[in-house]
Amino acid sequence: MTDSRFSDFTPQLPVEIKWSVSQQTPNSEKGPTQKLGIFIPLESLDQYIDYLKTIAQDPEKVKTTNIYNRETKNKEAKNGVWINGSGWDGEYGAYGSINPAALDNKPF
Repeated sequence: MTDSRFSDFTPQLPVEIKWSVSQQTPNSEKGPTQKLGIFIPLESLDQYIDYLKTIAQDPEKVKTTNIYNRETKNKEAKNGVWINGSGWDGEYGAYGSINPAALDNKPF
């Protein structure tokens, strides 16, 4: 059975990107406890690079958010693009996929 929520969805990439979050042993008491892994299949790599370059030129896609600067130990406002994906909780942590909707003139 096809999920009707995705009946009009045209993916940008031929093979979706995989992501996962798992426990990480911190190097110190203040160290990170989680790690994010992102796997980009080679079949999708060039299309994903083109996609990122394209949305970086779209004023509607560019957003401003605060990024932590390790050198100054301060947050700084930076322009960039958000990449979102869907995910689930699993036995070893959260995992999911990323496959943005095709741009109007640039499906894979």
